[in-house]
Amino acid sequence: MFDNYKKVAPKIISVLWGLWGLYFVVIGFALVGVTYWSDKSFIAEAIDSVVGVEFSGRQLDIITLVLFDAGYNFIWAGAVAFISSFFIWKRNIYAMFLATLVGCFIELPIFLPSPAEIEYTRTVGTIIPTLGAWIAIILSIHFIYSDKQNSKKVLTEV
Repeated sequence: MFDNYKKVAPKIISVLWGLWGLYFVVIGFALVGVTYWSDKSFIAEAIDSVVGVEFSGRQLDIITLVLFDAGYNFIWAGAVAFISSFFIWKRNIYAMFLATLVGCFIELPIFLPSPAEIEYTRTVGTIIPTLGAWIAIILSIHFIYSDKQNSKKVLTEV
């Protein structure tokens, strides 16, 4: 049974990281596109409808810059995870570790308390990718450290 797990686990992990990476690349391009090509009043209205706080002037410029930077970070993190998923499919432990590390750093702020006193509800758009990423992270860590003998064998096969 354990041997079957070692054959199937990288495939499941690969699919999870591939979907997570693709999702974040798309979200990143959407954020960069919205902040780069749209009118700032659109961003102000969107923030007001989600968070319930109105911004204008210099505050809106700073928020636009932060959203642009977040979009760029989503693009590179998603690209790393998506490309790593192809190597994970071939049982590459290093790619699995890289995708897990990037996924942890991108998903970590979801669990950190917000410094602002703003309450908002998490939508399905944030819950599902977070859940998928943490399942992939847990499976990756379990796969990497579950059997030291097989891990050494996989590392020598790469």
